[in-house]
Amino acid sequence: MKLSVLLLMVSFLASAKVLTIATYNAYNLFDTKHDIGKNDYTYLPLSFKQQSQEVQDYCASISNDYYRENCFTFDWNEKVLDKKLKNLKEAILEFDNGNGADVIALQEVENINALNMLRDRLIKHGYKYSSLIEGPDSRGIDVGYLSKYPIIKEKLHLIDMEGIAKKTRGILEIDIMVKGLRVTLLNNHWPSQNNPDEARLLAAKRLVEVAQNIETDLLVALGDFNTLDSDTPHGINLVIKPEFDLARDEAILLGQKVFAGSHWYAGHWSALDKIMVLKNRSFKVRPLYEEYKILNYKFLLGETIWTDRDTGEQTPYSDVPIGYDVSTGKGYSDHLPVIMKFRIGK
Repeated sequence: MKLSVLLLMVSFLASAKVLTIATYNAYNLFDTKHDIGKNDYTYLPLSFKQQSQEVQDYCASISNDYYRENCFTFDWNEKVLDKKLKNLKEAILEFDNGNGADVIALQEVENINALNMLRDRLIKHGYKYSSLIEGPDSRGIDVGYLSKYPIIKEKLHLIDMEGIAKKTRGILEIDIMVKGLRVTLLNNHWPSQNNPDEARLLAAKRLVEVAQNIETDLLVALGDFNTLDSDTPHGINLVIKPEFDLARDEAILLGQKVFAGSHWYAGHWSALDKIMVLKNRSFKVRPLYEEYKILNYKFLLGETIWTDRDTGEQTPYSDVPIGYDVSTGKGYSDHLPVIMKFRIGK
């Protein structure tokens, strides 16, 4: 009997495939061209901005001193972009002990051109496929994917924020086939904390609505959900948890040691970036929650001095995610990557 069980296990392992999925906020991955109708003026070459009255007028209209200064002074040229892409490539190739994830959901990517610039630097490592559908975000940032598997379907689901907040990023759906099974991913970048909590509640409801109307063997929602514990109403707790298993919670229940968070702000860690699995999945798919990780590689972390914009008080911090610095070419993202594995097979 024991031999029979062992043979069945060996047969399963031989036929199964481990699929690795990651999500990563790419932190303002813009190309160097102006997209008409988008407020991408900060991320343009300084030589262009200084000669453009349109850019100067827009920058002058920004009320926040920090963002207004960035708009006027950032020199987002080809050299700066090339270094940004090299840094992202370095980070991505560290995923899964140097193997890279099979599929990566990315947030804060300006357009398909910017995404494909990154893909082209990774193509020899297996990332042959990309997906991004332009959405309505006023700044021009979108969600996208890089994949080692062919993408057989892509669809953008818009989120109606009428009366609550300005237009936001849609939910990007893609399908891939693994071992004859359909895997559906839903990439999210919910409204930021500058928007009311009700905006993220609407995004949560839209995500569940989309998920419930998809027939697939495995459905994974992931991305930057921008939701804090203090949100009221709380879209994750009220709407998402009844329908999805949150990978971070499941990993902790299994006794896994999980890093403090994927995003740091003003001295506090938050788990903004999530991977979640729709319940009632196929019996041929097993989420490996014990393989869930927030990737806190040392090279992604650094020192910063936090300045309270109300009081001017400055506080030094260390071992926090460091976003890409235009002037030095150092840094990666203000978010950490999140990764998880799934065993797929009969």
